[in-house]
Amino acid sequence: MGFIHDSVLNKRPMSATASTVMDLGNSSVYALQVVVEASPTAKTFDSAASASLVVGDLTFSAVSPGSEGNSITLALIVGGTAGAEVVSVVGNAISVSIESTVSTATQVKAAYDASAASVALATVAISGTAGNAQSAATVAPLAGGVTSEIDLTLDTVSIPTHGMYTGLKVQASTTGALPTGLAVTTDYWVIKLGVSSIALASSLSNADAGTKINLTAEGTGVHTLTSTAGVLSHSLQLQKSNDILNWTNEGSATAISTTGSTWFESADKGYRFIRLVNTVTTGQALYSAALVGK
Repeated sequence: MGFIHDSVLNKRPMSATASTVMDLGNSSVYALQVVVEASPTAKTFDSAASASLVVGDLTFSAVSPGSEGNSITLALIVGGTAGAEVVSVVGNAISVSIESTVSTATQVKAAYDASAASVALATVAISGTAGNAQSAATVAPLAGGVTSEIDLTLDTVSIPTHGMYTGLKVQASTTGALPTGLAVTTDYWVIKLGVSSIALASSLSNADAGTKINLTAEGTGVHTLTSTAGVLSHSLQLQKSNDILNWTNEGSATAISTTGSTWFESADKGYRFIRLVNTVTTGQALYSAALVGK
């Protein structure tokens, strides 16, 4: 009776000498296919960012970071009097009645700051010249709000369908500042928590143990994790045993230097267990396998 045992290496990113034991049971013949897979492509994740809008000499910024701030709108409308501007808030829509080309940035800000409803949604700062007169501006949304993909409580990162595996070595780069706990040009090892969730470890052994790096602050910008697997130079040696204590080589070691599949076959009936021993010269590879016997 035949059997098929898929993914016996559990898609393990082998970057150090490692082995996986397989029980042949009563099988007398087997074929083992080992597949070396390409490293996942670079993946990005975001720190939280607040939506904002520049109108004349004023910058309006959502109080709460995240994409929700992109739903806030703002308009400077005619009909007000300089020094007595009126702010109105309906839902997420903010309007300020000004005396167009007369009301100054300072006057508009003072009226805005006096409105509890408006400052609960967005703050305003003078980003230009305080004494400049402001002109009416049509309704426009705040933009650029980004919801965080970092969980500072769990020390995890959300990356949809990331394709990474526990033990994969990566480095982080950023358009802003990395979350506190991470640094550029530093090796980290992935801990796969789910299809769309990972954590990072400071060593391969910590990744295996599930020991996460503590992330204590969001950072800013967009962050990228890039595999640093390096030049691949491994060798796989098939070994056999009847007691899982004493092992004998089966054939010669097979050099692994690129992605693709390699077959190991035998009709030796004199043993029950087999294992692959991976010896690393350089680099890191992602392995999976299927064992077929009869």
